[in-house]
Amino acid sequence: MKAVLIKAEGEWETIETQGTYEEICEAVGGYIEYSRLKNIGSMYVNEEGKLLNLPVNMIATTVFSQINNWVDVIVGDAIVFGPIDENGNETPVTQEFIDLLVQVS
Repeated sequence: MKAVLIKAEGEWETIETQGTYEEICEAVGGYIEYSRLKNIGSMYVNEEGKLLNLPVNMIATTVFSQINNWVDVIVGDAIVFGPIDENGNETPVTQEFIDLLVQVS
């Protein structure tokens, strides 16, 4: 399934993943915290990122704030999928999200 990995260093890329818990933890470097991106997608970040003083992820922060209409500082790497389906499963990242990402980066 296609997802987007947004690196704290300011780069992003589309990746192929099964979307397993283990893969998501590896992508963000630790235990995960989920954030809903309205009806556009789901973002996972390192649950302890702020406690670990991970670097601010400006792209993920900007996208999160624009989609959700409120500000939270996202730190560390983030992985984004499409919206959760009716069975609670991840879906592939949407073109709508990728288009927004292109605009802000």
